[in-house]
Amino acid sequence: MKFFGFTLEEKHKKLIVFLPIFFFLAWKFASLTFRFGDSNAYFYMADRLFKSTLPYRDYFLADPPVMIIILGILKSIVGKNVLLLQAIPFLFEAASAWLIYVILRKERISLAFLAPTIYLFSFSILATSDFVTGVQLVNFFALGAFYFYQKDAFKTSGFFWGLAFLVKLYGIFLLLGFLLFLLYQKKFKVIFSLSLGVIFSLLVFLFPFLLLAPREVFDYLILHHLNRPGSGNRLAVFLFFIQKEWLLILLAIGGLIKSKKWLLGMPLVALLIFLFFFQDLYYTYFGAFLPFALILAIIFLDHIYRHPKLNWLFPLLGLVYLVFLVIGSDTYQRNHLPFGQFSNAPEIATYLSMQEKKPLYGSHEVAPLIALLAGDDLLNNYIDTNPQTFGSKAHSKEEISREAVENGAYLIARIARRPEYGPGDVGTEGYFEKELFQKNCHVLKEFPSPSKEWDNLIVIYTCS
Repeated sequence: MKFFGFTLEEKHKKLIVFLPIFFFLAWKFASLTFRFGDSNAYFYMADRLFKSTLPYRDYFLADPPVMIIILGILKSIVGKNVLLLQAIPFLFEAASAWLIYVILRKERISLAFLAPTIYLFSFSILATSDFVTGVQLVNFFALGAFYFYQKDAFKTSGFFWGLAFLVKLYGIFLLLGFLLFLLYQKKFKVIFSLSLGVIFSLLVFLFPFLLLAPREVFDYLILHHLNRPGSGNRLAVFLFFIQKEWLLILLAIGGLIKSKKWLLGMPLVALLIFLFFFQDLYYTYFGAFLPFALILAIIFLDHIYRHPKLNWLFPLLGLVYLVFLVIGSDTYQRNHLPFGQFSNAPEIATYLSMQEKKPLYGSHEVAPLIALLAGDDLLNNYIDTNPQTFGSKAHSKEEISREAVENGAYLIARIARRPEYGPGDVGTEGYFEKELFQKNCHVLKEFPSPSKEWDNLIVIYTCS
């Protein structure tokens, strides 16, 4: 085929597929470091999985169990090399890029070889693949589900759809959109086969936990999400996503209109409806929008490329998209990659490992990772101390704070100690009762925070 004046053979296309994946992985591995975020709680949960400490029964988990199971298996492989777990997001995204290419090839799209470059170097994938949030696994399993659907392996497709929403609950909306269109097409036998696969995934991965702790599974997976406080920034999150991915969105809409592939479009519609109404919206959720949107966008670009009256537009669109990707990559490199790093976590863990052994408690972004690296235990398995867990009443902040004081726990926290915040340390209010903190917790050791965010210290307190 002719591409920008060059004749591309199959070997050239394969090179264009694999080189972006290689450079993406090289970039990510070169900047691999511990980071603040939910990842650190997940790592600790994964470590405890094969030590008879199970989600729901023994500790709070707001998500279905598949991500912890996968992390647990991988943690048993990497052993003490915990940092390697931080590579999981971008490794799965690289695998998803390959799947998108394979799916487009199956659809006979001549520009399929462009998919890995556009996907991996989009701002949203670059920015979200530094953190273990689960969206990367949702993407991989949802794409796997579509891949097996293409191969008429409907039960296997259903099994992968089940895995997608057993990682993160919002994955179920992708499945609902998929099933609704099949229902519209009256493909009842296909729906039945898909449903069998979904049910099998539920029986394997969720049902055992439901037997062990039925009340906790219901409370944590249902009631917690219904009662968790909203973030109040939904419009800002939507606008940020549109600002960063407007070109992909427009091309995806064009692809949907032209191809009428609603089997790809309906999952996106269902997901967007959920995101529009969900109270506690985060930018990472939009990562689940990108794989199917990109497939539709490539289909539209392919239509323009092939059309004798429109193909003059393709070089212009290609140039615009190249500039778009370069700007997004540069924005990521300058404004996102350097932030949120927790590079001195091993230093803090080494210090704590030489102190008197006591249970640890604190920020879910800090304490679980330090406990894991230091070989210590968290206080009564209080792993996820996100303020939302207290807002939904899944945890009692006052009761846990009293437990920390009564057990003489080390409190580990991200702290802002700045004049603009007034006197005292700011940062523990979301998970430690203020009066008990001021009265019973005293600084043991301070470390600088490398996050370049709101905090400037990582502080270890003794509480008694």
